[in-house]
Amino acid sequence: MSGKLTMLSAGAGAGKTTRLSAEILKSIQNGVPPENIVATTFTTKAADELIERVRLQLLEAGEATSAARILDGYVGTMNSVFGRLLREFALELGLSPVQKVLAETEATALFHTIAAEVNDKYFRDYRQVFYRLGKDEPNSDNDWRKDVLAILKIARENDMNPEDVKACADYSWGIMSAWLPETLSQPNQLDERLKSALINAKSELPGGDMTIATGKVVDAIVEALREWERNGSIPWQQWAKLSKLKPR
Repeated sequence: MSGKLTMLSAGAGAGKTTRLSAEILKSIQNGVPPENIVATTFTTKAADELIERVRLQLLEAGEATSAARILDGYVGTMNSVFGRLLREFALELGLSPVQKVLAETEATALFHTIAAEVNDKYFRDYRQVFYRLGKDEPNSDNDWRKDVLAILKIARENDMNPEDVKACADYSWGIMSAWLPETLSQPNQLDERLKSALINAKSELPGGDMTIATGKVVDAIVEALREWERNGSIPWQQWAKLSKLKPR
């Protein structure tokens, strides 16, 4: 790229399309071939408005040929423009010329298919951790695989290699671990103490207190004990909710 790069930033309705169409028209009138123009927008509606405005101005200026040639230019949404560039220069990039921008659902399904073996291994090895984090529900908002996919997306967007990602993970863990208490020598004892406290609370409540607030506390304790019987423990998120219970 040669020449000066100008960046314009403005809110909706401030006249960005008007300014951009004027810049495109000026470039064409100064000798830039219409088919060499590159202009991108975020939405299809904005892209259509931009190219039609430029064509109308060219036709009004008596430049019918340029108005036709601008249709061969790179004017459109970011996906369409860069997708076209990928297809046209795929061989130079060492890629297949058959390129397709995947919808989010297609990308997620493809990721799960490709990474199924690795994902299954980690799920088996760390299932209890995922459960404790509340991230063990496949195909839901609480699916840990979605977090992995989001991290991969950010890594690709920032041109990060595996070593970079690991360094970020180590840095994040270093910050987070400073907030945590020291590791218990017998962590299972903490579970048992909490379970025992819940059982005692269940036996003592509601007592003579029939208020709605106390009733909700009893329901939460009963649900936690049921969860414990089903899974042998409860998620940490449920621990946090239990710590805030306040019977009247």
